Amino acid sequence: MQLNMTSLKTFLFFSFILSIYGFVHPDRSASKVDNNIVSHLSDSLQISAFATCTDASASQAAENTYFIVVQTITGGNGSSYQVSDGTGTQTFSGTPIYFGPYIHSGSGGAFQTITVDDLVRSFTCIVEAPEVLCGINNGNQAAGGFCDVENADGANTGTILAQYQPGTFQSGGTSGQIQRYVLVNSNNVVVETNGTGFFTGLADGTYTPYAINYPTDEMGTISPFLNPGVSFQTIVDGFNGSGTLSSACFDLCNADGLVEYTVNGCRDYGDLPDFDNNITYATNESNNGEGLGASHLVFDNFSIGTGIDTEVDGLANTKATGDDLDNINDEDGITIPTTIITGTTINIEANVLIPSGTSAQLFVWIDWNADGILASNEASSTPIIDGNTGVLQATTLSVNVPANANTTQLLGARFRLFDVNETQKLATGAAALGGEVEDYLISVLPCPHPNCR
Repeated sequence: MQLNMTSLKTFLFFSFILSIYGFVHPDRSASKVDNNIVSHLSDSLQISAFATCTDASASQAAENTYFIVVQTITGGNGSSYQVSDGTGTQTFSGTPIYFGPYIHSGSGGAFQTITVDDLVRSFTCIVEAPEVLCGINNGNQAAGGFCDVENADGANTGTILAQYQPGTFQSGGTSGQIQRYVLVNSNNVVVETNGTGFFTGLADGTYTPYAINYPTDEMGTISPFLNPGVSFQTIVDGFNGSGTLSSACFDLCNADGLVEYTVNGCRDYGDLPDFDNNITYATNESNNGEGLGASHLVFDNFSIGTGIDTEVDGLANTKATGDDLDNINDEDGITIPTTIITGTTINIEANVLIPSGTSAQLFVWIDWNADGILASNEASSTPIIDGNTGVLQATTLSVNVPANANTTQLLGARFRLFDVNETQKLATGAAALGGEVEDYLISVLPCPHPNCR
């Protein structure tokens, strides 16, 4: 951790004053802490307590809740201690103990006060364990950029969680200090500042998250340079001892060594074979004659079936299973007859989620002539379906199988769920707003009797 000289002097001064009263609050700088543990020194006691996203049984915390674990207590009587969080008391005898769950403040900066009593030596220590944001990204707490599908309600659903691991950035904490997370874009301009490290509603782009820590009496000096639209360079220069903030007291830390996170389209793509030639399908974002792939900007409660994930590009492979194998298998809404015969009519059953206030249609294109093109004359659709948020609705696609359909190879089938107000009702092309695309390969058998069309 780097500290400018003013910061170092201030910390040493306050550490000395606090030690007169029998305890030293932890250094609340934003530097990375090994094993996510903040150690609190008090007289001859050393206490490691921190927020965590799992309880004693390793169960994940629910969204926006967290636990506090007292990991170790050393020194003192060396045997057992009474530990309290203000609502309950447990005995610490060497095995980690857990308190909670607690509700996250929502804005960041809160902490839980833990009191440790050494009954043998009649000594009491009070430590503060800063909160951490849990239950984000389906419980995956690793820092990074992802798509916040659950809260999607518009074109920008990119999300960044600025934590290396839960609790690494100790947001909140001891009195008299402030920590904020700052998200900076590729132009080194502040996009947002908050106390949680959770940034949502981001447009496509590359971002760098930082944490900045400073005493409350520096707020007036530093906070104007953390506002959206302001160049972050003044903060960086000040941390390096130059410019307007060269004499300000603060510490600066990047989420993971100046790492950049990229948010690149919260979209669902298909996975039909696409190897950039004229005999395979338009699936990915490159166009070498076959066209651009189909994609849907993902909205909550708007999908084929109940599962949906996001990709940055089409996941084409020879079996049309690339999307199935990536993240979750979200191709769960279509049931295709196991036997398809030329010259007959088949019913393809589907289940769809459509939000209230939206009307939608489900389309399918099947490459009956095996030319690698999902043509408009190979399309079928359902009637218009009115939305009902959270209700899985059944619908049927009635599809005529041409008498001359190809029966010698697998044929591409692409299903797309659209808002009726969308104009991109095509098998390929630009991203649709909402809905989903699912790709399959099917086989057709020749008609075995003269009653086929």
